[in-house]
Amino acid sequence: MSWWTEPAGRLHGILERLEADALVLRHRLGLSAGQAAHAMGLHEAEFELLRTRALRNLLPHSS
Repeated sequence: MSWWTEPAGRLHGILERLEADALVLRHRLGLSAGQAAHAMGLHEAEFELLRTRALRNLLPHSS
């Protein structure tokens, strides 16, 4: 099962809280990067760095 189809709670077990939140907002809820950044109280560039780090940290866990 890939992280795209796993329960969101599993992301929070693998990643740091903010990383998991970023992926849930952007990829599960479909918010734009700007909307997700605003929801998290971040600048869009900070959000994108967080999201990119989260995706990179998921690579060892994908199968």
